[in-house]
Amino acid sequence: MVRLFFLSISLSLGLFFGVIAQAEVCSRTDQIKEELIKISGKSCKKISAKDLSRITNLDLGVKSISSIKKGDFDGLTSLKKLSLIGNKLSNLPEGLFEGLASLKKLSIGYNQLTNLPEGIFQGLTSLELLDLNTNLLKNLPEGVFLGLTSLKLLDLHYNRLTSLSEGIFKELSSLEVLFLRSNQLTNLPEGLFSGATSLKDLYLNSANLKNLPEGLFKGLSSLEKLALSHNQLTNLPEGLFKGLYSLRRLFLDNNQLTNLPEGSLQGLSSLELLHLNASGLTSLPERLFQGLTSLKWLHLKGNRLTDLPEEIFQGLTSLEKLYLERNQITNLPEGVFQGLSSLERIYLYFNQLVSLPEGLFQGLSSLDRLHLELNQLIYIPDRLFEGLTSLEQLYLSNNQLANLPKGIFQGLSSLDQLLIANNQLTNLPEGIFQGLPSLKWLHLYNNSLTMEMKKRLWRDFSYLIYLKL
Repeated sequence: MVRLFFLSISLSLGLFFGVIAQAEVCSRTDQIKEELIKISGKSCKKISAKDLSRITNLDLGVKSISSIKKGDFDGLTSLKKLSLIGNKLSNLPEGLFEGLASLKKLSIGYNQLTNLPEGIFQGLTSLELLDLNTNLLKNLPEGVFLGLTSLKLLDLHYNRLTSLSEGIFKELSSLEVLFLRSNQLTNLPEGLFSGATSLKDLYLNSANLKNLPEGLFKGLSSLEKLALSHNQLTNLPEGLFKGLYSLRRLFLDNNQLTNLPEGSLQGLSSLELLHLNASGLTSLPERLFQGLTSLKWLHLKGNRLTDLPEEIFQGLTSLEKLYLERNQITNLPEGVFQGLSSLERIYLYFNQLVSLPEGLFQGLSSLDRLHLELNQLIYIPDRLFEGLTSLEQLYLSNNQLANLPKGIFQGLSSLDQLLIANNQLTNLPEGIFQGLPSLKWLHLYNNSLTMEMKKRLWRDFSYLIYLKL
């Protein structure tokens, strides 16, 4: 009799809770209800609590959801991935994500969110990725990310953030990637990133930044990539990058820097790539790049540089690619590239070079591409390219060269492409192209070569893949 009583009670409770679960699913936001029906293969009245607890992935992206309510995700205790991307949400109710302790990825990008409740992400202790990009957020409550100790990636780009409170990221000790680009931040508090000690990639480009406090990046010893391009920075504090021992990539292009303090890059011994394109630079201090022994790519194109200090690149023994095009450089000191034994490519086109010193490229045995086109060169010294045994491509087009020394290309055994078009050449010395066993492309068009000279070239170089006279 007792056993029958308890059995009756158990069945009654089961039916009671089952009805609650079923009724609760049927009352959820339509698009969410439909997705749960699709996943479970049951009508909303027959979906049980057990069915909900088995769901690990819920994709609600681009469902035209304009509003959402607390309880829409109740019972989804095993949910690991939730996407709400591309809807029309303007706000989220407090407690919306309660009970989702297993959630690892939450994507709410491409909505119309204007604000977030302070406790909206509370309890999401397993969350590793939070995507809030392309919304209309203007500010964030200081405690909005509290408790997200597992978070590795936070995406806030393409919002309308104008400021961030100093302690907003203080508990994000696991955070590795942070996107803040394309906002309207202007200024940042000095302790903004304190606590985010695992940060590896930080994107602050196109954020309308005008100045940066000296201690902004203090403690970020794991940082490997820092993007500060496309801002309105006019200067950099001398100790801004101090302690960034792991930094490998630094983007500072498209700012308004004009000049840089001599010690502004000091200590960046792991830096491999440096972008300073189109930053308004008019000059460079002689020791600016001192200590950057790991640097492989240096981008300085599109500035207003007129000359370079002779020792500017001294010590850059790992440098492979140097971009100096689209400046206003009129001359180069003879020893400016001295010691750059790893250098493979130099880009000097679109400058105002009239002449080059004879020993300019001496010792660059690894150089395989040299761009000197679109300058105002009127003369090239006899031994300018001497020793460049690895050179494969040489660009001399669009200058004002009227003649070339006979032995100018002697020893360039690897030369594959030689472009000397759009100059003022009328004649070429006999045998000028002899000793170029690898040559396949030769451009000499738009010069003033005689017909006899052209015929001779056609005869001597008919084996080339591409000959344009």
